[in-house]
Amino acid sequence: MNAAITFEHFEDAIRALYGQAGPNQQRLANEYLIHVWNHCKQSWEYGLRILSRPVLPGQADATHTQYFCANMIYGKIRQEWFALSQPEQDSIQSELERLLQRIRASELSFAPLVLKRICMAMTVLYLAIDGGCARCVSDCVSTVSSLLHVQVALVLLTSLCDENDDSYLPPSRKDTLVLEITDASTKVFPFITQLFDSAAVDQDVRLAGLMCLKVWIKAAGFSLAKLYTNMPTVFHALLQAFQQPQTAPVALKEVVVCALILSDALEVNEYPPATSKEVAMQALAQTLLASHATIGFYLAHDANVAHALTTLVSTYGESELDWFVLGSPDALQLTELLLALASQPNRQIASLTFDFWLGIQDYPVASRHVAFQDAMFHRLLHALVTQCALRDDEDTDDVDSFRQAVAEVLMAIYHLLKAQFLVDMGQHIGGGGDAATVEAVMFGLTVVAPELKLKLVDDVASQQLVLEFCGSYVFQHPSFTGVPSVVKAASVFLGHLGTFVHAQWTVSQDDSLLVAALQYLSFALSVPDASASAAKAINLLCAACTTPLVLKDALVSTLLQSMQSQIGHLTLDERVWLLEGIVRVACLAPWGRLALEQLLAPICTRLLSDSRGDVAAVAAACVLDLQSLSTVLRFMDAPSDVAGGAALTQQVVAWSWPALQHVAASASSTDSQIRDALLDVFASVLKAKKQDAHAFASTGEFAAIVAWVETHAVSTPAAIYGAIVVVELYGAAAPHFVTPMIVHIGRAVMAHCHTVPSPTHVPDLIRVYFELAQRCVIFSPASLFDDAATFVASVHLAVACLSSLAHREALRAVVVYVNYLVTKRDGPTLAPFRALLDGALVDQKAPFAFALVQLVTATCPSTVLAAVTTLFFHVLSTYGAMHAAVWEALVAIESPLTVEDKRAVHSCWIRLTTDYAERKFAALMKDYAKVCRKEMPTEQLIDYFVDN
Repeated sequence: MNAAITFEHFEDAIRALYGQAGPNQQRLANEYLIHVWNHCKQSWEYGLRILSRPVLPGQADATHTQYFCANMIYGKIRQEWFALSQPEQDSIQSELERLLQRIRASELSFAPLVLKRICMAMTVLYLAIDGGCARCVSDCVSTVSSLLHVQVALVLLTSLCDENDDSYLPPSRKDTLVLEITDASTKVFPFITQLFDSAAVDQDVRLAGLMCLKVWIKAAGFSLAKLYTNMPTVFHALLQAFQQPQTAPVALKEVVVCALILSDALEVNEYPPATSKEVAMQALAQTLLASHATIGFYLAHDANVAHALTTLVSTYGESELDWFVLGSPDALQLTELLLALASQPNRQIASLTFDFWLGIQDYPVASRHVAFQDAMFHRLLHALVTQCALRDDEDTDDVDSFRQAVAEVLMAIYHLLKAQFLVDMGQHIGGGGDAATVEAVMFGLTVVAPELKLKLVDDVASQQLVLEFCGSYVFQHPSFTGVPSVVKAASVFLGHLGTFVHAQWTVSQDDSLLVAALQYLSFALSVPDASASAAKAINLLCAACTTPLVLKDALVSTLLQSMQSQIGHLTLDERVWLLEGIVRVACLAPWGRLALEQLLAPICTRLLSDSRGDVAAVAAACVLDLQSLSTVLRFMDAPSDVAGGAALTQQVVAWSWPALQHVAASASSTDSQIRDALLDVFASVLKAKKQDAHAFASTGEFAAIVAWVETHAVSTPAAIYGAIVVVELYGAAAPHFVTPMIVHIGRAVMAHCHTVPSPTHVPDLIRVYFELAQRCVIFSPASLFDDAATFVASVHLAVACLSSLAHREALRAVVVYVNYLVTKRDGPTLAPFRALLDGALVDQKAPFAFALVQLVTATCPSTVLAAVTTLFFHVLSTYGAMHAAVWEALVAIESPLTVEDKRAVHSCWIRLTTDYAERKFAALMKDYAKVCRKEMPTEQLIDYFVDN
């Protein structure tokens, strides 16, 4: 399409955009129109020209073209109005006003959607100019000589208050606009009242009037009492809308709008309350009670109306809680209505009542009417459990969303009913509840389980009920073994009982519940949908009941067998949860060695075997076994003396080592996941041997780990984590070959960085290397500083990373490392190396300063800005030689600031760092960054300049 900007091309492009010429022509038209819209002054003229042109009989339908132009004018007023000159603003305003005059005079006719967009354009203009609201309202209410005038007036008035995004307005205009809307409402409400005073009003006009009233009620803060007093005709018309069921589309819309108007009016709080409030509330309550059958009809037949009416009744309840808890006959009848609304088929609409029920719970129980003390909540609990049941033909997302919303209500009901909550839940199952009901009951119990387990510590009634519930239902009812969702929920519930189970064993040596629970959970592992919950529950029970489980070697062996029999479908997380639980117990038990041997034997066997088949599947299985082995070793750092102590740890390492050697020797250079997992195991071995670390340092296993780390430091960044563990474990007393390892890793990283275009290509390697460097500075500075060339190279690399790195975590690691060097240079750890450290940093002062200024000015991610600010502050307060370099960088880097602004900013930086005002420096840097990113005007920095 020709790129020339002419009216003909503009109109042709709109036709092509909505035409059938094919996607390529539509794309070209779209690109052209975007350019015209955003960059061409002619777009104002062209859009208004098309809108001002009548469509003659026989011409093609112009609705699409007209709507595009109306929408463009609307968008451009929002985007560009305050950038236009006064003559341009006056010209556009007069053209739009002339357009409206021609519409009112029937010279122009538009589709409703186009007319609405034109009115929206006019109203955003009026909102932008002082006195615009009053002018718009006066124009609308004074020109009502025909039905068309009324229709246009209602669309304009609705648009005036329905514009919910005022971000295009300056702050001063936003403040005055609130007052203008309130003042203008004194003319709008009488205008709308006139529509309802006329018996012959058109149905569409009546609906438009109601929609207009809705937005003005909300904008002007018009309360129900004012609506009753000032607009009685309208008030009674609103109530009358609920008397009889409606089926006509316009009538249904009217019911919805009437309900929403009353809801908005109820949310307006007046102080002191108007004298007519009580009468108005009583009239509304009586109407709602009289309309119970009508509401029931809508609940069954129309979701939109049901939503609006549920909102109205719930809002009434929330606004009149003081009245409800007193329990008058009307209040109790309305509560029955609210209970019916909470039980309606549409769960999402039912959830609108939840705030009412939670509000009742905020009142002291003794101060409520007897119906609200517990009886009503027993019924509500029954209704909610029924709602939570997922039937075969229902949408899972709908039930899940409802359950998420209902959790807080269930918790509140539990706090009220306490042990009786368990009785009610058991009755749902004992009363012949189907599988869906049983699962809903268990969902409810999992919601309250975190609070229930706290009650079980000293609530004897709850303890007995839990024992009966588990014995009668969880371990007996067929749904708890035949329905996967029930098994899953029951597993979650049992996982919360650990503290109670342990307390029961402590008092009476009764471990029957523990045994039954773990046997049930062993079965649950075989249910794919429930295995994750079962594994987590086993972990929790093992952690809470370690002491009694030490005496249950056969039970733990059963758990192991169950895990190993289901190993094929267990995920990594599930394996980890099971292993953590079992190994935690084994490390305290005299039979721990046998359990660990039973646990490790199949893992090591699989790792030693040369499996054939799908390469990816074999690699994935190897990774899972390595990660399982790592989990076991993490718990082997301090077994009890009864279990074997350090000898048990050594035995586990001895059992594992041949398998690790085999994997290390056979792992392909491309098996990055296997290498990562293997290195994680090596790190776990080092941590497990920390009790006799120095003896372990002389072993062949330790030397092999160090050699593997050195070899794979660059190809597998996770290898450097092994070096980090070594540095943290041995510190300054590291074995003689640890320092060469650190130097070797440093040189390898530097050499690799020279082979890539920039550090941005290897963020993971950068991150883990500088984490290692920081650990060296803290625990073993000699390993970093003894080779001066490597340390200086690390500083150069750090500066290069500050200049180019965008990866948040990698950048943070670099910043933390350099900041530690600067802030701890005078401390006892780094003092011997201060000359080398200072020389390396000062030698890089120009690129270092440029990198810091560039970060805060443009490139720093917001989550790392605080750390960069801290580094910047300490650099300026420590190194005076950096001041001039920072100024040069500030001038060189492009930003919205003028040279004078930059000079003032630099002066503030130097003053605040010289005075050591770190908090004020951080505040300045935060605002400076916002100014540079055009999130804040430059004027916001003036306060800092004045202080300067």
